[in-house]
Amino acid sequence: MEYSAPSVAITFDDGPDNTHTPHLLGLLRSQGICCTFFVVGNRVTRNPALLRQMLADGHEIGNHSWSHQRLDVLKTEDFLLEVQRCHDAIQNATGVATRLFRPTYGCLLTSQKSLIIDHFNYRIVRWNVDPNDWKRPGIDSIVSHTATSATNGSIILLHDIHASTVAAIPPLLSKLSEMGFKFSTISQLSKNEPHKS
Repeated sequence: MEYSAPSVAITFDDGPDNTHTPHLLGLLRSQGICCTFFVVGNRVTRNPALLRQMLADGHEIGNHSWSHQRLDVLKTEDFLLEVQRCHDAIQNATGVATRLFRPTYGCLLTSQKSLIIDHFNYRIVRWNVDPNDWKRPGIDSIVSHTATSATNGSIILLHDIHASTVAAIPPLLSKLSEMGFKFSTISQLSKNEPHKS
């Protein structure tokens, strides 16, 4: 029997950013690698063409709320509005309704999890590799932490709103490739269908 190579999913939160995201998309396109972007709705409305480019390049898009508030402190109606407005922004920009959701700061109440599933039929996606790139620790730190922590099936958390993160992508992809990893979107990873790398 032939087995698939070990795979990881690289995910990017908090964008799109009109400066760094286009550069990142170009880097990923040149490598033929697809990732998953968890986008913030009020940024989507300012950069709808970037979402269309993501889909055209084969990337996957998920909901990361409208304004990146902490969701676990919101009233139910405000929570639902945060999710719905981002959902609508993605659909208006792309014509596609996402089915993936990542809570801001990883924080979600049990009751909110039920609402996400019942109201939106979303899959809630967290992560298990976090190099804390938002702290801007430097390219070497991002690469080494991720490479040390990654295993088959890992979901890697990065942010496409930081120049240092985007700069770390080429050496990170090279390092993970040398380690034998292939790259998948979240949906491909769950189906054990790695994307080419």
